[in-house]
Amino acid sequence: MQTITVDNIIKSLNECLALIDFNGRIIDANAPLAKLLGVKQKQLVGEYAVNFWRKDKLNQIKEGIDYAKKHGRLENEIGALVSKKNKEIPVVFNAFLMKDSREKPYAVMVIIKDLRKLKKSVEVIKDSKNLLKDKIFKKKQDLVDLNHKLSETNKRLKLSEETLKTLFKQIKETQRLKSIYLSGLSEEFYNPILSILGFTEILKEKASKSPENEKTFLKDIKNYSSYLLETLVGLDDLLKVEKNKIGLKMQKTDLFIVYSGLKNIYQNILEFNKKIELEFVFPYEPLPEVVADRAKLKLIMINIINTIIANIKEGKILVKIIPNSSENIVITKIESEYATEEHDDVLFERFSELFKTGEKTDGLGLEKSKKLVEDMGGYFNFDSRDNGRIVTASFTLAFFDAKKKHHNMEVGTGD
Repeated sequence: MQTITVDNIIKSLNECLALIDFNGRIIDANAPLAKLLGVKQKQLVGEYAVNFWRKDKLNQIKEGIDYAKKHGRLENEIGALVSKKNKEIPVVFNAFLMKDSREKPYAVMVIIKDLRKLKKSVEVIKDSKNLLKDKIFKKKQDLVDLNHKLSETNKRLKLSEETLKTLFKQIKETQRLKSIYLSGLSEEFYNPILSILGFTEILKEKASKSPENEKTFLKDIKNYSSYLLETLVGLDDLLKVEKNKIGLKMQKTDLFIVYSGLKNIYQNILEFNKKIELEFVFPYEPLPEVVADRAKLKLIMINIINTIIANIKEGKILVKIIPNSSENIVITKIESEYATEEHDDVLFERFSELFKTGEKTDGLGLEKSKKLVEDMGGYFNFDSRDNGRIVTASFTLAFFDAKKKHHNMEVGTGD
């Protein structure tokens, strides 16, 4: 096993080291010290330390050795070495008393650090500190600006919330009046039609021996009466014969602001309906702005959500907002889920009726929503899974492009 000696320690360390006896003579020194002084390592051994010290500081050698010998160590003493080229080198040194194996003091170990390198390190630290201060100041300024923007956004959200509350009240009142009207109109037709059907059945039974054409006429009476009865069930669709025009105000739209306002409105509305849970899921990254008619977009969302609320009775509604950068669109998915395994397919059928051609539907509002989405350049779709227990309606809106001019346009919403 190799014995660890003072000589090995001196040679292995990168710091400038010298072993000096009590008379001030250098017993040993390492290569870094020789390099600092510009001499060969062998030239240092046997020389007096004062020969490499600044003339006006020669007493430091003797006083430092005496102090270390008496107290065991000397710490952080400022001095100055003189190189072979007579160049002054500011240093800081520490001295430690060395003892042999019998604990007898025999020399002082001196560790020397070049203050020029320390000065550069201090300057680097100072520059880094100033740079950090500048960054902190900029971050603080950014936070101030962000708080200002958030304050403005909150004001707009509050205004949008009030507008939506008023709009929701108007829609609710319109639906209430519409329901009263349709209910009353249906009552006027149901009783006569049911009577016609009843009498037709009686006549059909009694006419079993009548000529064939009489049976045919009675059969036609029953078919037309049944058709009229079915028409009453889908009375909303009679309104589709109206040809109306709606002006779309296409503009840059922040979906986060629009949907956050809707979220707040429905949270207040559903607070008293514990059987239905509504959740909006936004992406982590900022949403890109889209081009849309903001007012019509709110109506579309209210129409779809209200349709779901009216049909599932109990369950969960999940609104997901998904940006698709590859196609420059934002997808809005409104997923509805019945709370229990036992359910009917009313909601699925209500959505599916939008895509049946030549048949009556009972979802006029949904059909107009689909048409409005298409008029704004998007597509409207739906799907279901788990045997119709989970139904998802989805539509798209295009990213806003500042290079394009989006004019207000007049488009038809009727057939």
